[in-house]
Amino acid sequence: GAIGQAMDAAAFSGTGADGQPLGVISGAATYGITAQAVDATASVAAFREAVAAFMVSNAAAGGGAVRAMIRPELWTFLDGSLFDAGSGLTAWDKLAALLGQINTTSNGLAAPSGTPVATTALLTTSTGGVAPFYIGAWGAVDVIRDPFSDAASGGLRLTALATMDVTVARPVQSRVLTGLELA
Repeated sequence: GAIGQAMDAAAFSGTGADGQPLGVISGAATYGITAQAVDATASVAAFREAVAAFMVSNAAAGGGAVRAMIRPELWTFLDGSLFDAGSGLTAWDKLAALLGQINTTSNGLAAPSGTPVATTALLTTSTGGVAPFYIGAWGAVDVIRDPFSDAASGGLRLTALATMDVTVARPVQSRVLTGLELA
């Protein structure tokens, strides 16, 4: 679990320095991925606009072909916001109906911050069955056992190392939404 958490963080938010790969989100400009500044209250309309941009660039046929990666705080905010008071539908209900798949993670996206508090989301789609980016992991996980560093307290230190890299095959199939305000 710890290795998976670290790999998610590196794959999406990696700095590209000190042995980390350049993450899909942190390296969006380098990879040619569009970053769409919402800079307003998170809404279904902001996601719909991004889906429309995918459709205009012929990357997706509609919302059902788009996947989103969001923070749990955005899910909570949208689930607590009424989309249609008459029907009782929340913004989350509407977004879930609009998009093909939504995954929540606290590993791959930075925690909400700023004033007002805002977060980021990643939208992707596959065109012709080709993924927008690839995460390569090879070799076995190397485990280093260190019985000396913590020996005085009776501890044993274990370090696990994994080799991985990230590449973006089709930047037009990804879009980063920034400034999704949670207030």
